[in-house]
Amino acid sequence: MGTETPGTELIAAATSYRVNIVALSFSIAYPSRRILPFLELVRSGLPDTTQLWAGGAGLDRIRRKLPGVKTFEGLNHAAETLAKLAIPLHAV
Repeated sequence: MGTETPGTELIAAATSYRVNIVALSFSIAYPSRRILPFLELVRSGLPDTTQLWAGGAGLDRIRRKLPGVKTFEGLNHAAETLAKLAIPLHAV
């Protein structure tokens, strides 16, 4: 989905497609004050069985961790975790 996709649309798509994981990346250009509220919105709207992953340079400025959100230091870290789960990769 696109970079400007509202959280409610992400939630609707993830729920409709019954995805296992929603992975989001926040660039350094994304306003840091909007990251936690966006993650809170998406996490609260997803089923408990759907994991929420977040990464990107924008998260480097965020100190607080959110329950139910797995954060990654880089794409390699996320790819390694995905490989361990043996979940096929599908993009929505």
